Parts: sequence; C-alpha cells; structure tokens
Amino acid sequence: MTPETLLEKFTIPGTFLASKANTQGHINSTFVCSFLESGGRKRYILQKINRLVFHHPEEVMENILLVTNWIRRQLKDDPEADRKSLCVIPSREGKPYVVDEEGGYWRVYPFIERSKAYEKLADARKAYQFGSAVGRFHNLLSTLDGHRLSETIPHFHDMGMRYRQLEAAMRRDPKGRLATVGDEIGFLMERRRRGCVLWDGMEQGVLPLHITHNDTKLDNVLFDEDSGEVLCLIDLDTVMPGTVLFDTGDMLRTASNTAEEDERDLEKVDCDTGLFQAILAGYQDEATFLTGSERSRHAGRKRNHHDPDHGCPFPLRLSCRGCLLPHRPSRAQSGSGTLPDRPDQGDGGEAVLASRVRCGRGQAMGVASVFPPSPETEHVPFLQIPLDCFCRSLYCLR
Repeated sequence: MTPETLLEKFTIPGTFLASKANTQGHINSTFVCSFLESGGRKRYILQKINRLVFHHPEEVMENILLVTNWIRRQLKDDPEADRKSLCVIPSREGKPYVVDEEGGYWRVYPFIERSKAYEKLADARKAYQFGSAVGRFHNLLSTLDGHRLSETIPHFHDMGMRYRQLEAAMRRDPKGRLATVGDEIGFLMERRRRGCVLWDGMEQGVLPLHITHNDTKLDNVLFDEDSGEVLCLIDLDTVMPGTVLFDTGDMLRTASNTAEEDERDLEKVDCDTGLFQAILAGYQDEATFLTGSERSRHAGRKRNHHDPDHGCPFPLRLSCRGCLLPHRPSRAQSGSGTLPDRPDQGDGGEAVLASRVRCGRGQAMGVASVFPPSPETEHVPFLQIPLDCFCRSLYCLR
C-alpha cells in the first residue's frame, strides 16, 4: 500500500497532499505526510512498526494509547497539551493502528510543529532541561499502575538472560572469534553479579516498579524551536513496566557522551561530568514522586562520584546488527560513551568489548543512587543500564 492509501484508513480530515520518507530512525519505517485541512496545511507522522523487534504490535499500541491518554488527561488545562504529548490518531475502525495486506502494522501521530531534537547537548542548561524532561515523564506516569502495560520486548533488561545468551554464543563460536576476546569475556564474567542487580532487584520487589520509557536518548526528546523549552518524549514503543534506573542510566550514558553516537575515533569518546551533573539535577527537580530518603541518599552519593574505586563495569553490546535498520553500523562502537580502546571490529561492523574503562565512574555512580542502599542493592551504584550497553544483539561470536 502507498502512504496515501494507508492514510485513507485513518480518521484524518482534509485532503492528502504529499508524503516523504524519514530515514533518521533505526527501527521503524517513517513518513512525514501533509494534508490540506480547513485551517491550512497540517502534517502527520505515518509509521510502520518493525515486527522483527516488536512481535506483538497491538500490545505496543495499547501501551502507547494508555500512556498518552494518561498524560493528556493530566495536561487537559495546558493550552500546549497537544505539543506536550503524542496523540494517537485512530483508524476508521476505532483501532490505534491499521494492518496492511501483508500484515504490517501502521500508526499515525500528528506532527508536532515548531519542534526540534538534538544529537548533542550544547550546555548545562540544555542538559538540565533534558533531565527534567525524563523526570517529568516519570512523574506524570507515577500514578499509573505499571502492571496495566505489556512487556513489548520481554526481558529487555534481564541481564541474567543476556549472560546466558553470551555463554551460548561462546559455546557455539561458529566464527572462531572467541579466542580474540578473552580479556573482554573475563571482564564481563567477573562482573556478572553486578550486572544482574537491577533486574533481580526489580523482580524481588527491592526496586520500586514504575512505568519507564526504556530509550531515553537525547534525540527522543522534543524541544520548542522558539523558546527552547522541553515539549515531550517521543518514540514510546518500549514504554513498559520497569525501574526508573533503566531510564536514568540511559539518559546519562547517551547525553553526557562527548562524541557522536556513531563516532569511530574512540579517543573522542568521554564523559562530560558537568553535563552529567546538570542532567541529574534536572531529573531530581522534576521527579517529585521519589521519596525523601531516596533523594537524600542520592545527594550523598552524587558527591562521591569520582571515587577511584567506582569503576564502570557495564559492557558494550557486541554488535549493532539484528534489530536495527541496515545503516549506521558504528553505533555499537561508541554506544556506551565510556568504553574506549576496544579491538578492531573486523569485517561486518561487529564491535567487541572494551577492556579498559576511562571515564565511566561518574556516570555509573549517579545513575542508580536514587535508591537507598541495602544488601540486595549494594552494588547498584556501580551499574550502568543494560540498554544499548550489553548484548541487546549478541552477534560478535555468531
């Protein structure tokens, strides 16, 4: 089906004018479409959900509909509400999606005009705004029961499962690469207990369950073009139950990185601790659902984030292949922003792990310390989130 044919199945008023493919995303196929309506020209986002990643697109859309409706109800008195949350356009059958002849799932959002996203933070003010955007998102959803949402990617942050996948890949070793990454494998295995703390803590009820975004990169936040103020978070496909540490870790890892996500010169990859602190401050100021003890403990630990004993033992994912669209293969190299000096990646863009950590201490320390310590969470401050950092695709050895 053409975009025009698909759009006829949604409740969009006006006359279709044009559509243009947008290739910026890594997962879904996206088109920006224009309509002529009574108030003038209006644009919409048409997206095809990637079923290689999301096996149950209907659950993805049910989650998004629940979350966006919840947020919009809380913003009902805000004159800018239409720009501060995504809005799902229903199909003519009343569903939040349309299924094409080949079984593909499509959805439509109004395009948020006069908005922009950033690839890099310009200064501490913008970093503070970014942190506040994530904190506000969590705050708006803090009263929504996370159990009402489906897991759009089951075990997405289950580090125990990732380690088992790694061990299976090591046993197979079909490409004969295992011998070349012995130090890196040792690095991971020595930190196995730490790697499982977040998931295990959530499963055991030690870490509170909230609704999390699970992809809190800087370019998933929209800012107003004129005022520069934060508007909303986008790319809600991975919204599901989790611990907020998944999101705070991801926002700090990606946005305090001094290099581009695709950077191949790893000497440029570092952690800007000034941006790190500003992001964290913005988050704390907006995340009012956090308890007093969580805040006080967080403030105490934040002061110690340069302690030399606090290494950053999160591993970098082994490859960028698998769930991503077939471009930007170097994302796996600089994705963590804090793991330089990894060996040559070889033929297909498969990056292997770093064995030396240069600048991850501050990131890892601040990420998880919003919760008070306990025997179960003793090592939480040493963790970075698994998202984009560990074996979301285990293909180095495959």
